[in-house]
Parts: sequence; C-alpha cells; structure tokens
Amino acid sequence: MSILYLVCHVVLGWALYRLLFLGKPESGHDGFRTLATSFGLGIGASFLIALIFSGSGESFWLGLGVWLAIPAGLMLGVAGFRRWRQRKVHANGHAKRSLDALEAVLVAMLIVLLGTILIQAVSEPLKSWDARAIYGTSAKVLYHEGGVHGDSIRNDDRIHYHRNYPLLIAYHEASIWRLVGNVSERQGKAIFPAFFIALIGLVYSLFRKRLGRLLGMLLVISFASPPFFAFYHDGGGVSGYADVPFAYFWAGAAAYLYLYLGSRDWRHIAIAAIFQTCAISTKNEGLLLTLPLTALLAGVLLMRAPDAPARLWRRLRPAAGFLGGVALLTLPWLLIRSTLPDYLDENYPKQILEQSFADTLDRLPKTLTLVFEEGFHYKDWGLVWLIYLAAPLLAWKLTDRRATLFFGGLAVMQIAIYVAVYLYSPHDLGWHIEVSWNRLLIHVLPIAALCCGIQLTALVSRRSDEEDSRAARDFHIVGTE
Repeated sequence: MSILYLVCHVVLGWALYRLLFLGKPESGHDGFRTLATSFGLGIGASFLIALIFSGSGESFWLGLGVWLAIPAGLMLGVAGFRRWRQRKVHANGHAKRSLDALEAVLVAMLIVLLGTILIQAVSEPLKSWDARAIYGTSAKVLYHEGGVHGDSIRNDDRIHYHRNYPLLIAYHEASIWRLVGNVSERQGKAIFPAFFIALIGLVYSLFRKRLGRLLGMLLVISFASPPFFAFYHDGGGVSGYADVPFAYFWAGAAAYLYLYLGSRDWRHIAIAAIFQTCAISTKNEGLLLTLPLTALLAGVLLMRAPDAPARLWRRLRPAAGFLGGVALLTLPWLLIRSTLPDYLDENYPKQILEQSFADTLDRLPKTLTLVFEEGFHYKDWGLVWLIYLAAPLLAWKLTDRRATLFFGGLAVMQIAIYVAVYLYSPHDLGWHIEVSWNRLLIHVLPIAALCCGIQLTALVSRRSDEEDSRAARDFHIVGTE
C-alpha cells in the first residue's frame, strides 16, 4: 500500500508538471528530471491542498493525494495516447549507447545501495528520538484526532514537545496509515527512502547530459554513499527523521532557481517556490533560510546590472516573485501555526533579545572547535567534503561565476546561519552540536554536490573544446598536405 501511495503522488506531480508547461514546452526538457521533480510536486500539492481545506487545522483530509491521482492519471493517459498517435518515427541511424563495464558496475552499486536503504528503513519501526517524538507523534495525532486542535495538542498534561512543528512529514505518514487501515510504522517509513531516491535522481538528472553517464554516476555515488547520509539512524535515509526530505526540497528549490538563471523561464521560479514552501512545511530551518536564499538570488541577478532603476527592478522581479510565491503558499500553515502552543524550550527570538552580542561572541571559539571536532569525520562522510571543497579551486576560472557563487554562497550561508543558531542555543553547547551538527550537514550536502557538478561540467566542457580544436587543427594540417 505504501508503494501505491508513493506512485500516486508521482502521477499527481507529473500531471502538475505537464500542466505547468502545457502552453510552451520547457527548454532543455529532461524526462529524468521531470520524474525526480514530480515526486516532490505531488507530495507538496496534496499536503498544501489538505492544509488549505483543513478548516484552520480542525480536520485534515488524509490520503488526499490518492484521490487526486485518479484524474491526474486519466489526464496523463489521454495526453500520452494523443502523443502516441501523433508521433512520427524518424530513422536517423542513431542508437542509444549501451552501458560499458564500468558504468554497469556503478549502476549495480547504486541499485544495491538504494535497495539496502529501502529494506533497512521498512524492516523496523520508528525508534530514534525525533522520528518518534516529533513526526511519529504528530502523525498519530492526525490519524486518531484528524487535526491539530484536539486534546493531544491543547492539553498541557499530554507530553508532546513540538506541538507547532511543521506537519508535511506527519501528514503523509498518517495518510499511509489511513490507506493501510492501521498505524503501521514500517509502511509509513517507506516515504523516507523515497525522498532519498528522489534526491539522488534530482542531482543526477541535472548533470547526466552535461557530464555523461560515467561522470554523472560517479558524482551521484560520491553524494549518496556517505554512511551518515544513507544509514545513520539519527538523521539519515533510514531514520524516519525529516533531514533527508528537507534536503530534497531545499536542493530542489535551489536547483530550479539555478535553472532559471539559464532559462529565464518563470515556471522554474514557480517550481522553486513550491519546493521552498514544502521545505518550510518540513522543518523550521526552511523558514529560517528563505530570506537569505532570496537575497542571494537577488545578488546573483544584479551582477553586472545597469544603473537605471527601472532595469534594476526588472532584474529583481524573479527574486520578488519567488519570495511572494513562497509567502502566499506558506500563509495557510503560518496562520494555523499561530494558533498552536509554542515550544518554549527553544524560543530563539527570546534568546536573541535576552543575550548580548558580546556574550555570543565569547561562545564562538568553542562553537567552531566543537563543530569541526564533531563534523566531517571520515567514518561518517568519507572523502566527500574534501572532494567538494577541492572542486571550486580546480575550475573556478572556467565556470559561470554566477552559478558557482550561487551554490557556493548557499553552502557557506547555511553553515554560517547554523553556527549562529548555536551561539544562541539554550541547551548545553556540546550536547546540542553532538546531536544536530551532522544532521545539519545533510542539508548542505546536496548544495555542495550541485556546486561540484558545476565545476565538473566546466572541466568536461574545456576538455571537449580542446579536443574539438585539436581535431580541427589536425584536419587543417592533413587537408593542406
């Protein structure tokens, strides 16, 4: 049943994608990227629609995506039949290149990795703290009480530490249980490896044509294989935590903003806004990162901008449209959240108002020391961070500076914001960094992978240009002999 649920959301997302590009086809269309994006669009759309019609949180329509997938599937079927009838076969003598031995080995490694994550995730119930105390508990509240205004949320005698936490993950866990007919934690956990697979597919799809299959798969395996990202039970793909789903939505928003920089297609801005809204609906970090993301996009758009104010505004309109779309789509959740009890133990606005800036600077050396001691361990991450740090140094002069600054700036911005949060943390600093820093690196990982892909693309393009130039020179020499 959980597989059916996931497939229904892919169908729903694919239909939404097709509707978005109905009038004018997408330039540089990639079916693999459409598939990786469709999962997030479907998951996000069903949650946002259920949220809007929930009566301010009184009653959520669980399993809405399954019902929406029926007309979406019919629409795709009719469109596919029409395309099949209109299709003309052109015999151009070209055939798809089959996998060579090394590519076949990499594909087999990736299949084993993804299969192992899926089996390990669904073979055990929710058992780590956040998986049970936050997302699992909220999902059970939605499943048994239907909404977020019942006794489980309102009664202070009931233990629920994150009563106002984003509900996207909890909603889909509860929806799977409703489809199954009971609280089945193992089936509900299928959504987490699905996000892992979609994230891998999204990163691969952005570079497979530019890098080729071999380099594209090497990039993906370097990105997918770190043990903390894949198998760690307090944050990874098997855990039931929301860090991998958040990384998928966050990376999707950044990726489609990057695509907009090349395409100037407003529909890419729309998809980015949907993904960022889903990131906000998954973890509070999404709300924290939205304004810096918009500011960075605006800065990239203004590079080499003319001085005329009218033209400056024309360059800034995409950033304004992105922020406005996110604000509009996020408003229903923010209105519902405003009616829910606060989680006072981590009231960061209060911490910021009560602590002086000098006190936080005194904590900075210890914070940085603990961050570097706790994160970046070889046993958790392998060589992935060394590879991603080296890539910009090798290809800085060859790449599109805007793309490199965009992804590199995002990674630096995330780390800086997360370190700043530690400076105001009400918890013991050592404990807080120990339980959260590696999980926060999961959010940074896909951004770093995308930045590395940009550098590899530049290196491959230069090598291809050099080979073309050498071939042209050799042809000229031979032709004049």
